[in-house]
Amino acid sequence: MPKFVVKSGPHAGREIEMVGERLLFGRNDDCDVVIADPDVSRNHAQALNLDGMVILYDLNSSNGTFVNDVPISRTFLMNGDEVRIGNTTFKFIAEPSSYPSSPRDAVASLTIAPESLPSNEVLDQNTRMLSFPREGVESAILKDVYLKLKTLYRVFLEISQSETLKDIGEALGRAALLALGVERLSLYFRDDTAHGWTCFYTHLSTTAKAKSQALPPLSSSLLDATAAQADPLYGRWENGASLEIGASEKADLLAIPISRNKHVVGILVADNPVSHDTISKDDADFLFTLVLHLVVRLRQIEQVDHLRQENLELRQRSGDDYAIVTQDERMKRVMSLTMRAAERDCPVLITGETGTGKELIARSLHNYSPRRNKPFVAVNCAALPDTLLESELFGHEKGAFTGAVERRIGKFELADGGTLFLDEIGDMSPSAQAKLLRVLQEGEIQRLGSNKIIKVNVRVVAATNKTLEQEVEKGNFRQDLYYRIRVLELVLPPLRERRSDIPVLAQYFLEQLRHRFPTPVKTIHPDTMQCLLAYHYPGNVRELRNIIERALVLATGEVLLPEHLPAEVLEAAKLAEPPTSASERPSQAAQRASSNLSLADIERDHILRVLEMVQGNKVKAASILGISRTTLYEKLKEYGIEGKARDESLE
Repeated sequence: MPKFVVKSGPHAGREIEMVGERLLFGRNDDCDVVIADPDVSRNHAQALNLDGMVILYDLNSSNGTFVNDVPISRTFLMNGDEVRIGNTTFKFIAEPSSYPSSPRDAVASLTIAPESLPSNEVLDQNTRMLSFPREGVESAILKDVYLKLKTLYRVFLEISQSETLKDIGEALGRAALLALGVERLSLYFRDDTAHGWTCFYTHLSTTAKAKSQALPPLSSSLLDATAAQADPLYGRWENGASLEIGASEKADLLAIPISRNKHVVGILVADNPVSHDTISKDDADFLFTLVLHLVVRLRQIEQVDHLRQENLELRQRSGDDYAIVTQDERMKRVMSLTMRAAERDCPVLITGETGTGKELIARSLHNYSPRRNKPFVAVNCAALPDTLLESELFGHEKGAFTGAVERRIGKFELADGGTLFLDEIGDMSPSAQAKLLRVLQEGEIQRLGSNKIIKVNVRVVAATNKTLEQEVEKGNFRQDLYYRIRVLELVLPPLRERRSDIPVLAQYFLEQLRHRFPTPVKTIHPDTMQCLLAYHYPGNVRELRNIIERALVLATGEVLLPEHLPAEVLEAAKLAEPPTSASERPSQAAQRASSNLSLADIERDHILRVLEMVQGNKVKAASILGISRTTLYEKLKEYGIEGKARDESLE
């Protein structure tokens, strides 16, 4: 008789046989199977045995009944199905003789009275699969219908999860043998290179396997004839070897074409070469339904492959958008540390002014990490109010708050397996900080309005333009969260402190933007570069890119001129010009600018002009250059021009 074996739960290993027609699962003491679990309803689910065919109903339970991890309202159980009720999992073991290999093996012997079935009131009206007949129905017909429906459901599920033709063929073979009892099922696909057909999969029943050596082969003429008419083709084996094609009466062979874009690309052949049992019209319709689903799945696999290739091309094409271009030694050290940190799965805090490239560093951490093939999800914590930020991060259930009209999946769930980038984390509310700390500690979240715990595997990379140590002292940021996200800290210097990057970045942005929209500009004039070097860039690298983009819009020739730059850049360049009393200086600078200067020469000349303008005062020079005094000292030492400036302490 059918039975349920407790696979996991308090009574693992216990076997529960279906002695009667009904088996009631629930928390009530009068249930046949009592499950002391708060997640289980008082009357949770019921199994009904109809002559060995077991049907499982969910009795409108609070947390649902699951078969093979799929929520059900009612379903026909098959051997090996796993039923989960609350935190207990049962494995269903069917009665060995209760599942005929095909409807033809069943014997009509049983009628079902209306009172033997649960009323519709206890069933979920929205997901009910079928209504049972209220009149007497022969057992064989009932088994035939439900066996085929269950098989369709199972094979559709298996095909939808299949990634290869072999997996699809195995699913079809199991379906045909279980529901129809055919002895052989073969899946062929056209081989354009060999101008013929290739058998991708063959499934044999036990009877056919015993006589596999004597089975007649399927000829290419049969496959060609099926492809030519593009319709199902019937056949009948004569004398155990020869095949009469087109014989629809008492046909024991059926070939169904698989078409894509009105072209036959494959053929499914089902036959009974040993018993010569007839393949009925119903059997043909059943197989044709499977083929239609096969075609849909093949199209999905093809589209997924296309999307993967397109995604790869887009990643290669957009790689330049996230490239980090630098000649500065400090940035090179940051990049080296980024590459090492990418290999480890620890949280990273990136600090720096707005526009210094914090998101680029975060993307580099993701792209060079083992998580590179999983999602990278970015959230700007400063752009959303507190309630919306928590919903954005953790998701919410329908009705969790006013305006929550449907369930929303949060960013943590979307980033599962990948990286979540939390930009401007210093602006996060205390409530969101507490929930974020729990995620980092426990690796689990709860949607707003839900008690369900969801496990997530996410690497968190945070960024801020604030000094979090000061925010902790002010009580604006949790100290425990600060140390949790600051396992490794990457500090990005502002662009004004790495001016050697300005020329290379300007040229890089020029080349990048030239491919985005038509422009005749090919080069940057040396005077334009001098103006760019003189500006202090409060918006850092992002502002430099915007300046180049604006200049390209205004430029009409092949050279980017100073007149194409914004007024604030030109004003900064004017302030940095040397005094007019040194009449020979402009001509010398112009002469050197026209030659093939290195980046170091350009920077050295600019520092010399500023020092001369301020009469060697390092404090004023550093202020005009937009760098710290320490950086200026390093530059003076590097270029050997310390004697050109006098120390501010003498002022």
